[in-house]
Amino acid sequence: MLGNYVYGLGEQLVSGESNAQIFKLSRPNGKYEGHKELKKYVNKLYKFAVRLEKELGRPQDIEWAVAKKKLYILQARPITTLTSGNLDTYEINETLERDALWVNTNVGEAVPDVVTPFTWSLLRALDIESGFVPGY
Repeated sequence: MLGNYVYGLGEQLVSGESNAQIFKLSRPNGKYEGHKELKKYVNKLYKFAVRLEKELGRPQDIEWAVAKKKLYILQARPITTLTSGNLDTYEINETLERDALWVNTNVGEAVPDVVTPFTWSLLRALDIESGFVPGY
């Protein structure tokens, strides 16, 4: 789990007045890597993050604050930047979005080579919900 930390109001970060410090909470135990000022809050933050992910069914973008030495969750929403593909290697893992098993049965003759991410994105755009892909 990656996070950003800025001392003071979040407005400073949004406006560009202040740069965030990055921190990391490693699974499965919440091992902390980051600024020492935040360390006293990370156990509770990690527990909240794991619970929100479990209850809401997917990783969350969590906005939080500390006031008077107490941690508050301001809001949580699904992380929108997660992708089923690795943008560096072009590997696609559709199991991040739904149950999927890739086989080349009945497709191997029509598409004997590797399907590129571009071709696959076109096929998905045609009619991925119905499971019907024209020509296959």
